[in-house]
Amino acid sequence: MTCDREDLVIGLPTLNRSSAAFKQTVGLFVGVSPAKFCFCLDLNFIELIQAIRGELQQNSRYQRFPITELNRQLGLQRENRQQLFDLTLSYMDQNYDANFEGSTVEFTLLPHNFEQNALVIFVDEFHKQGDIKVDFDYNLAAFDEDEIERLKARFEFILGEILRHPSVSVRELQIMPDVELKKILVDWNETETDYPRDKTIIDLFEEQVAKTPDTIAVVFENQQLTYRALNTKANRLAHYLQTLGGETRSISGDLC
Repeated sequence: MTCDREDLVIGLPTLNRSSAAFKQTVGLFVGVSPAKFCFCLDLNFIELIQAIRGELQQNSRYQRFPITELNRQLGLQRENRQQLFDLTLSYMDQNYDANFEGSTVEFTLLPHNFEQNALVIFVDEFHKQGDIKVDFDYNLAAFDEDEIERLKARFEFILGEILRHPSVSVRELQIMPDVELKKILVDWNETETDYPRDKTIIDLFEEQVAKTPDTIAVVFENQQLTYRALNTKANRLAHYLQTLGGETRSISGDLC
C-alpha cells in the first residue's frame, strides 16, 4: 500500500440518518462513500490536510448516493472488481463516559471476523478523557499478521515524523521505522559472494546448466524458462548476432 502514486480511493463511513424517522430510531445507520484524493506529493502535511478537507466538503453532497448503484454504473463487475476501494477509514467520535455506582465503563471495538475489505482502520474516540484508539481490521486473504504489524509500526512512525517535521513535503517523509529501513537497504542487499576468478560469467552459467538443466532460471509474468531452455535461446541469439555482424562487415567492405 505504499506504491509510487499520487491518487488514492478510500471508503469513508458516515452517519446515514436521512429522515426524521431514522433520527428517532434506535440503531446504527451508516453509509459508506468512496472518496478519491489526488494531490501532489510536494505538499507538506498541513497543506495536505487542508486539501483533503476541501475535497471532503465537496464529496459530502453525494454521500447519500448508494455505493452499490455507483459500482453498477461504473461497471466494476465487468472488470472483476466488487468496489472502488480496498481501504476503509472509520472515525468514531462518541462520548461513552459512564459511571455505575462508582464503577467506570470502557467501550471497545469488537471485530466481526467477516471483513470484506482488504483493510479497515478504525479511529475510536469513545472517551473524552482517554487516549484515541486505532484498530486495524483486515482480510486474511490480503494480509497476514506480520504484514499488519509492520503497517501498524509504519503508521505510528509516520505520525511521529509528521509531528516532528510538519513543514516537510510528503514526498520527503520517511514512511518506515529505521529498523525496517535498514533491513531493506542494508541487510537484504548483502548479496556479495565469492566465485572463481579464473572463469567468465558464461563459463559459470554453462556449469549451472549442466548441474540443473530443468530448474527454473527466469520468470517473467506468466512465462518461465529452465536453464536448458534459456541456454538454447541464448546460443540461438548469439549465432544470429554473429550472422548480422558478418553481414555488416561485408557491406562495409563493399562500400570501401
